[in-house]
Amino acid sequence: MRTLIFAALTAALTPLAASADLTIRGDVVRPSGPSSFEVPWRGRSGPRDFWCIAGEYARYDLGLPGRTRLYRTSPLPRRAGEGVSFSTSPVGAQPTGLAVIGGGNSISVAHALLQCNRR
Repeated sequence: MRTLIFAALTAALTPLAASADLTIRGDVVRPSGPSSFEVPWRGRSGPRDFWCIAGEYARYDLGLPGRTRLYRTSPLPRRAGEGVSFSTSPVGAQPTGLAVIGGGNSISVAHALLQCNRR
């Protein structure tokens, strides 16, 4: 029985490991292009959660400086169970989904990391 459960878990997690990266906190990120990636829905669903994960991935996994701009490329509103797509390119940028002074359609990696303190 244990062997069957282990085999089932291994099969279920193998596609995830092959196509996704994990952030320092263990959140899943799926690269989708040279300057873009997706944060899939994994239980936490607020805009700050998605931006935190995007910031961690950009800073610690991609090694981008804190001043680098991140753009949300998936449209608002996000439906329940959907992830959010991000890019370091302004092409296809959408509103951030955050209350940002001065508006705009991007925030810096450093600003995205600040969202982690509010989780």
